[in-house]
Amino acid sequence: MLPDVSLGRYAYVRGGGGPWANGSALALCQCYYHRGHVDPANDTFDIDPMVITDCIRVDPPERPPVPPSDELSLLDGSTSYKNLTLKFHKLINVTIHFQLKTINLQSLINNEIPDCYTFSILVSPQRLGSAEVYSVPSRPATPLQITFDNKAHSGRIPISLETEAHIQECKHPSVFGHGDNSFRLLFDVVVILTCAFSFLLCARSLLRGFLLQNEFVRFMRRQRGQVISLWERLEFVNGWYILLVTSDVLTISGTIMKIGIEAKNLASYDVCSILLGTSTLLVWVGVIRYLTFFHKYNVSLRHAGGALPAAATCPVIPTPTPR
Repeated sequence: MLPDVSLGRYAYVRGGGGPWANGSALALCQCYYHRGHVDPANDTFDIDPMVITDCIRVDPPERPPVPPSDELSLLDGSTSYKNLTLKFHKLINVTIHFQLKTINLQSLINNEIPDCYTFSILVSPQRLGSAEVYSVPSRPATPLQITFDNKAHSGRIPISLETEAHIQECKHPSVFGHGDNSFRLLFDVVVILTCAFSFLLCARSLLRGFLLQNEFVRFMRRQRGQVISLWERLEFVNGWYILLVTSDVLTISGTIMKIGIEAKNLASYDVCSILLGTSTLLVWVGVIRYLTFFHKYNVSLRHAGGALPAAATCPVIPTPTPR
């Protein structure tokens, strides 16, 4: 049984075998040619390229049978896997459709409630011979699929498995001595409000810069008859404000996703890390702007800025090789 043979704690999802299982936990399907006869000794073969798919439904028992047996009860009237005949000379592939649930206890180290996951997969259409078999479209309830691919008929059957984890809220979580995360949630809310206030101030400054730019362009065109170039217009736009606005948007988005992850409503760890990491990088770049207001640091930054082009050309200068 799955809880007895696996190192982790996993369980089948009843009805997670997709439309092939008809409410069962697991579906075992084979795709094969309608008719196939191969005689290598006489160099003859007779193949009907029409593809047929047969599936049997399996409900793995919750506990091992007594006495122990290798047979599983099937719902299609058969009593074991022995009733499933695989004719490899016309077999295309064998697929197993199911879903698994598990609970990740690793987050207990960080004083968090464990995560509950459902493993599934995005199944794409596969072209089998002259026919085309379409699987289930992408959705959170898509079953996990293991494919034994024999369409090459080379004597070697590769196995493919691509999993996708969907986080979900655990039912009645209970962790003894679990701390309250209200302070962390309050800190996240303060970060969001601070970044929102910073965003409004920087956006207001940018808007006033654009309005002043338009007034200046109209004044020069009417009073002096001059056309202002694009580079002259950019003098009214403060690039540091654009950097701060971008950083605030990334921080707000990443913090909202972080709150959703901690509430077990989201599982986009990679996207959240990218948003918060990029915003942190932009914040440190913005710190350079404030250092320019101090004379001691301003001199160092000016020298560093002047030497930057020469330093950047050093890696690309070819080194003469000794003869």
